[in-house]
Amino acid sequence: SIANGTITADSTYAEVGETVILTVKPHTGYELDTLVVKDASNKTVTVTDGKFTMPASNVTVTATFKITKYLVEIASTANGSVKVDPDKYAKGETVTLTVEPATGYELDQLTVKNASGKKVAVNDNQFAMPASKVTVTATFKLSTYGITVAKPTNGTVKTDVSKAKMGDTVNLTITPKSGYELEKLVVKDADGKEVAVAGNKFMMPASKVNITASFR
Repeated sequence: SIANGTITADSTYAEVGETVILTVKPHTGYELDTLVVKDASNKTVTVTDGKFTMPASNVTVTATFKITKYLVEIASTANGSVKVDPDKYAKGETVTLTVEPATGYELDQLTVKNASGKKVAVNDNQFAMPASKVTVTATFKLSTYGITVAKPTNGTVKTDVSKAKMGDTVNLTITPKSGYELEKLVVKDADGKEVAVAGNKFMMPASKVNITASFR
């Protein structure tokens, strides 16, 4: 008597030396875990590919079945990574994906497909495992960061864009009031680190920036 599956032999009696063929049929959602054949002395009989050679005694066949777990395969990605641990799940289990964009990037699309190529619904980087292996693909895009200009006195500072991506060139237009000139111009990233300015231009870092200026 076996739970979660059945095993049948091609005969109920066999002569010494005959090959006995076993047919294993797991129930839906299960797979074979162990398959053991023992003779009347409780000695294990070798089973290969579901077949064994009949010894000179009665034999008893026992088996156990386990819940099938399917593979979560992560496709190669650029500008970020997707991780999962463990990498196998049973049908209906919740799979949580860890998405890690590279510096200056953010997740664009996250797609999960089953073995038939059908999309699996993903919410907040989680999905319910279907009854097949799945393939996870992700694309990442450059993040867009805001540019804040503190309002100075005795002049104005303007940028040609209000937002920019990492590596973009941001142009500054500096206009002192009549009788004044620029004294100091500082661009800092979100961590307070100064961003180099040359020729009234700077390269956007991987964060928002704050611009301050003073005129004399």
